Amino acid sequence: MSMTADSLIAEFRSMSEAELERRFCGPAAAPALAPGDYTGTWLARIENAGKYKPFNFISQYLMFELTPFGISFRGDGSGIWYFFDPRFAAGEFVTSNTRSRWRNTDCLAMDYGQANLPGCVRDLLYDEIKVLSPQHAIGIGGFNQPTGEGDNFYFLLTRKA
Repeated sequence: MSMTADSLIAEFRSMSEAELERRFCGPAAAPALAPGDYTGTWLARIENAGKYKPFNFISQYLMFELTPFGISFRGDGSGIWYFFDPRFAAGEFVTSNTRSRWRNTDCLAMDYGQANLPGCVRDLLYDEIKVLSPQHAIGIGGFNQPTGEGDNFYFLLTRKA
């Protein structure tokens, strides 16, 4: 699949929630993403009870719908979330290949247990990604809560050139 980042983003932005769900639950194309910086693109909120909680809605709107975000992956399975630029790291994580806590699929879970953040924030964070290619992934962002509460939105990651 030879596709530019812009055309991939446009394709995913045009997908329905059901199509995004199918892509996330499909097979992973690679075991991990290539190390480097990835631009994050907000795709859609997930229709569930967690979507309507004021804290979830407001914080995710401000931090992901409005604010440019991304992820830097290191070659050792760790990385950082950032806003605007990788210099503005927001949370360190370690990935693990595991069964999704939110979907009937395997994924890369992002564990923030070692992040240099206040404990209440660190314990709240949890995300999952499905690798589409070594350069792209679809993710579910949200909080460390069960299905229907924690799984709040879809995002796309595209590796910066």
